[in-house]
Amino acid sequence: MGAVEDCLPPVLHRNRDRIREALEAALGTLAPELVTSFESNLKTAGAGSTTRWLFQMICLHAGFASVNLAMGNVAIFSYGIQTAWDDLPGKTWGKIERDFLVGDIILTFTGFLPLPVKDLAEAALDSTLLVHAENVFLNSQGLREKNLQNVFFNIERDTRPILEEILNTGVPVTLTHFLFQDLRVYFSLSGEYRSQEIMDSIQAVISENLKKSDRIFRISPLSYIVISPGADSKQIQSRFKSIYIQIKSLVLDYDLRLCTVNQLPIRFTQIWSELL
Repeated sequence: MGAVEDCLPPVLHRNRDRIREALEAALGTLAPELVTSFESNLKTAGAGSTTRWLFQMICLHAGFASVNLAMGNVAIFSYGIQTAWDDLPGKTWGKIERDFLVGDIILTFTGFLPLPVKDLAEAALDSTLLVHAENVFLNSQGLREKNLQNVFFNIERDTRPILEEILNTGVPVTLTHFLFQDLRVYFSLSGEYRSQEIMDSIQAVISENLKKSDRIFRISPLSYIVISPGADSKQIQSRFKSIYIQIKSLVLDYDLRLCTVNQLPIRFTQIWSELL
């Protein structure tokens, strides 16, 4: 419970008794089978993941009897009463629906909760609930990789002529993906200026360790691609594995993913699969 309490904003702390009582009263207006679905669903929604469990608990403390987090038609997380909005008593229940961006991905948060405490949940939405919703998305199996792959496809236009020019000279080229730890929450707390400062510092430190013939591309705040002519994966691993990135008190962890291309034609699908 301590982890949940630490994450709750003051507005939810101050009103937790009011929120709990409102949720209990609202659930009392539902058919027994809906209450049963609510109770049973709570036991499984956050199982096996601290991130998902914490998001679920914060939503419950905000009064939500039902939450759905989706990317388009893909459900990422859901818990609670299994019914359509139109089937709930309108004078008792409220609905919050919000689209928000993670990178260039649009996510949709939808929640049903008692109408008398809707204003409290709305007050906590941007500062707390959507931050933890973003964490659930970033830690969902396969979704982050799919997002990155979509971004990679968008830079093929810039990287293809560079790779073709190098390979046409008979020189192999290695692509290195610097994939950094999840800093989204840190960015959310730091503000736009500080976040930009961190991204610029990351790129500057990587650039200091590059040769003149290397090229670097920032594809997201957490991902950087380096193109290195005339080097194989072992040489690049030796060059880049010891790069130490510290920005003030923040030491950053990262993974290196490498792919060496020796000759034309360029098969980007294979390249991206190795870099992911």
